[in-house]
Amino acid sequence: MTTVEKHQAIKRTCPLSNGTIRGHLPVTVKSTIQYGPETTALVSVLNTLGAVSIDRIHDILHGACNLPISTGTVYNMVKRAVSSVAPSVEVIKEKVKALPLAHFDETGVRVDKGLRWAHVACNRDYAYISVEKKRGYDGMVASGILPCFRGIAVHDFWRPYEGFDVNHVYCNAHLIRELKGIHENTGQEWALKLRKLLVWAQHKKKAFIVAGKDRFSPYCCRYRIDKPFDELLASGLAQNPLPIGKGTRGRPKKGKARNLRERFRDHKEEILLYSRDFAIPFDNNEAERNIRNFKAKLKISGCFRTSEGANDYAKIMSFLITAKKHSINIFEAMSMALDGQILFLAGATE
Repeated sequence: MTTVEKHQAIKRTCPLSNGTIRGHLPVTVKSTIQYGPETTALVSVLNTLGAVSIDRIHDILHGACNLPISTGTVYNMVKRAVSSVAPSVEVIKEKVKALPLAHFDETGVRVDKGLRWAHVACNRDYAYISVEKKRGYDGMVASGILPCFRGIAVHDFWRPYEGFDVNHVYCNAHLIRELKGIHENTGQEWALKLRKLLVWAQHKKKAFIVAGKDRFSPYCCRYRIDKPFDELLASGLAQNPLPIGKGTRGRPKKGKARNLRERFRDHKEEILLYSRDFAIPFDNNEAERNIRNFKAKLKISGCFRTSEGANDYAKIMSFLITAKKHSINIFEAMSMALDGQILFLAGATE
């Protein structure tokens, strides 16, 4: 019998025969105090989805559960969780690349004394998040989705997205807020009426879907949406003529109202695609929801101490958000990953 086997041997007395029963602990148990995958799963979920710091996790487990767990052990558990979910996160990344439609967004992330950018690419089944040094085109390339993506990309009017060979759909929720601002600041009625038209078309679309229909009639598209859309843009043009003369530095500024009106003119089809094809979403809320945890984390902790910590957080959040989208209990999903299983190999990509 080896030293390890002697250490792991357990002796008990049989209540029936009074004989000695000898058992052995699993070979994975190699110390006096050892924590199983359930504890590691709990710690990693608290640290990411719960936005609880390592010091506070130590205090909670020690005070509430009487676990003599050190902050170093908590840190190592989180690192083990990151390594365990990494293969599943790679599966998620490949799934997102192949999606026919995906949502994209980004948000600033404080790392030590600097600024990084969290980029998300997702749909209702998957969410891939990475933290990059830059926000714009270079950051999107580094994230690794858009250079390979060939589907429909839903996003706001951030210009770097235009640099990728994809079909673009713009978030109407952003446009509605801009139209509201133009009306409140200038009193121009075209902005208010155009905002109402976009919302009306979305409500009408929902009613049609409930009724089992998959599109508007050609008459509705032409006379209830396109015609008033064009008329309102013409009114916006008349109320916001091009400025005359030159400014102190080159061409004079057109103003927010004129720029917004031109954006609607130049990207009419991308803006109204949700009314042409009922499978196209009205807004980019899916991406905004998926990246919201980063903002919650930063409100609590202020910043990430290291870039490695921010990247680790992105990996675990990609895994947990995708598990929730697949209706998998997050603790069960994490325990499966810690047990060496790779999740999401099969699943919907529509």
